[in-house]
Amino acid sequence: MKIGVHLTPLNPPFIAAYVAVAVWLLHRFAPLYPFSFPGQRFAATALIVAGFLLALQSLKRFLKADTTFDPTELDAATTLVTDGLFRYSRNPIYLGIATCLAGLGLSWGTLWTLPGVLAFCLILTRTQILPEERALEKIFAEEYREYKRRVRRWI
Repeated sequence: MKIGVHLTPLNPPFIAAYVAVAVWLLHRFAPLYPFSFPGQRFAATALIVAGFLLALQSLKRFLKADTTFDPTELDAATTLVTDGLFRYSRNPIYLGIATCLAGLGLSWGTLWTLPGVLAFCLILTRTQILPEERALEKIFAEEYREYKRRVRRWI
């Protein structure tokens, strides 16, 4: 079924990569309160690993449900995934990517990480999540509306 919802031509990991480059460039050429602290590398690594595992576990739910996880191919969605981490967040994959981005910025020791992660979340919400939600409502109707009432968009 063609749902006719326009999605961004960029996948969320590419948006995250662009934001990461922007944060690094800002940190490099316009430092904003650079910082370091004992355990910083460990904390940054923990965030990156946690974000990666969050996204990976969520992707596995799509594979188990035998439905698409490609955010630009919503027409191929056959199942609404609401179990696993999707019980707590409607977008745990995107949350995982944002967590990785936060860990990367923490590893660089820059406060530019905060507006960077916020920008990523806002851009992704506007260009990807809102169109996805409209598409999923068209495909899954009341089942998706009930899911939206029960589960938050991010966390």
